[in-house]
Amino acid sequence: MRSALDWRIQQGRSTDGIRMATALWLFWLRDRAHEGVTRLTEALALPGGEPVSRALALVALGYLLFSGGNMAAMHERGEEARRIAAEAGDERTLGQAERRMPDG
Repeated sequence: MRSALDWRIQQGRSTDGIRMATALWLFWLRDRAHEGVTRLTEALALPGGEPVSRALALVALGYLLFSGGNMAAMHERGEEARRIAAEAGDERTLGQAERRMPDG
C-alpha cells in the first residue's frame, strides 16, 4: 500500500493519490496517525484533483489530527473541507464534513 501511494504521489496523480490516502485513514488511525497525517498532507499538496476527493481527504486528515490532539489544525482542515464541498455544491460531502468534524 505504501509503495502504491508513494508511486501515485511521485507521479503527480493527485486524484488517485488523494483517494488512496483517504481510503487508508482508518488503517492509520490505529497507532499510525502520524504516518497518516504525513501521507494525507503529501497527497493534498499535489496540485489539482477532484474537489470532492480533496474535501473528503481533509475530513480524514482532520480526524487524524484530532486523534493526536491538534485541535487547531483539525478545525482548519474542517473549515477547508466545508468550503470546498460547499463550492462544489456537494451536499453529501458537506454533510460529512459538518457531521464528522467536532465543534470547538
